[in-house]
This record gives sequence, C-alpha cells and structure tokens, in this order.
Amino acid sequence: MTSNEINAVIDNLCGKLGTAKEVLLPEMARMYTIGSAFNTAVCVIALAVLLYILKRNLTKIKNDIRDNNLSYDERQDAEIITAISGAFSLGFFVVFWVNAYELVQWISSPTAKAFEYILQLL
Repeated sequence: MTSNEINAVIDNLCGKLGTAKEVLLPEMARMYTIGSAFNTAVCVIALAVLLYILKRNLTKIKNDIRDNNLSYDERQDAEIITAISGAFSLGFFVVFWVNAYELVQWISSPTAKAFEYILQLL
C-alpha cells in the first residue's frame, strides 16, 4: 500500500468519525498509552501478590522441614502450591514485560505507533 492510499484511508476514517486527522492520532496515542499503563499496573500488582505467596510458601516449607513439622502429604501440597504460584508469577512477568514495552513505545513515539496500529488494521 502506498502512502497516498494510506492517507486516503485515514482521511476516509476521519471523515466517518467526524474528526480531523490532526486530532485522531494524538487521541489514539493517549488511549493506548493509558491502556498499556493500566495493563502494566495490573500485572505489577498481580506479580507482587504472587511473589509474596511464593516467598511465604517457600519460607513456610523451609521452616517446617527444619522443625520436622510436615508430613509427606502436607509437604507435597505446599510444593505444588509453590510451583503453581511460581508458574503464574512467570506468566505475569512476561505479560508485564510486553505491556511495559508497548507503553514505552507509545510514550516515546505516539504518532509512529498510531500509524503502525493503523497499518496493522489495513
């Protein structure tokens, strides 16, 4: 697609939305910046909670093993919960990393990112 065709599509889109092209791109940039910031904040909170659970479980297992207070079944259950918490923590970290990267792109170059988004839609 040539730049003239892209401009025609953007002009047509702006005409249907009833807004000027100069207004559309900053609004898109602001919208996606806020969305990426929100997703990043949610991932940070979820990651913090899961890491707290992971640390608490690991400390509890370590102390109970040291004091010999755990039966085999209790220890196995605690290890499974710790493994699941660790897997979720890793998943949230990956999602956080992707959202943080998107956020940095939208903040550093909102116009270029808006054009990239429009091109992906075409």
